[in-house]
Amino acid sequence: MNNICIVIPYFGKWPRYLSFFLKSCSYNSKFIDYIIFTDNDFPLGGPSNVKFYEMSMNYFNELASQKLNIDISITDPYKLCDFKPSYGTIFSEYIYNYDYWGHGDLDLILGNLSKFLKGVIAQDYHIISLRKEWVSGSFCLYRNTTEINNLFRCSKSVPSVFLNDHHYSFTECMHLWDQLIKGFDILKIDYDESMTYLIQKKSLEGELKYYHNTVIKESIDRKDFVCFNNGRVLDSKNCEYAFYHYITEKNKFKFFFPIWENVPDKFYIDSTGFYTESEWNNLLYRFIFRISRRVSGFKKFISYYLNHYIVN
Repeated sequence: MNNICIVIPYFGKWPRYLSFFLKSCSYNSKFIDYIIFTDNDFPLGGPSNVKFYEMSMNYFNELASQKLNIDISITDPYKLCDFKPSYGTIFSEYIYNYDYWGHGDLDLILGNLSKFLKGVIAQDYHIISLRKEWVSGSFCLYRNTTEINNLFRCSKSVPSVFLNDHHYSFTECMHLWDQLIKGFDILKIDYDESMTYLIQKKSLEGELKYYHNTVIKESIDRKDFVCFNNGRVLDSKNCEYAFYHYITEKNKFKFFFPIWENVPDKFYIDSTGFYTESEWNNLLYRFIFRISRRVSGFKKFISYYLNHYIVN
């Protein structure tokens, strides 16, 4: 067992990118554990540091209601995003042996996490976010203490956030991403008290130590790419990242997820999707596939537009 774990409840059909995530987890097997609660069949042959537990959405609601002392009734799994800061309380029986716990996502290609986190953890930070502007919902660590695990309760918005089906982005910044990227002070514009607001406020007041620095990649432009190379995540300029989060690309029609029987130890990703090393190094093949994926994506877009905006 490692000293750090990431907790992920996931309900519904497995995403098509699960195998890529698990492959990258395997390279972090001696540093970080993943605990995944799901109503799916457990994948076969997963890495030793990924532990699966059977759980239904109904049971999650019962457990969360008991632990939070609020009547929780989630129907849409996406709403779980607002509950991430409370996982230390909800899943306390599963994480009590860890020094740090965290929340995360499956749409990640993990790099060498120990390279980016070991030195930070050694400085005894209470909360570690791998995004500078806000608490990263895709990966954030919390010191496993009663005070830190209950920090979310300090927000005046918690009752309404947890009882409402609306997605508030409570874990991050209450949808204030654009303003924070422009440099606005969240303590002056966030009147609903997101986790970023709470953590920055308490950090300034000296009540906790907060590390927040962007060491992740979350988009790929047309001239860029990501290379996963035996546990490292690199871009076209050979800059290394803690992980690649394809939040920007995964829902684009031209972005292609291949079905590989065995995910290779080295592969490439550009704005049109995944390529094996041999596919990537064959310039003609890559050119043809890029064109075909863009054409296919355009056809899908037209079909989607016609079905949703013309027919309806």
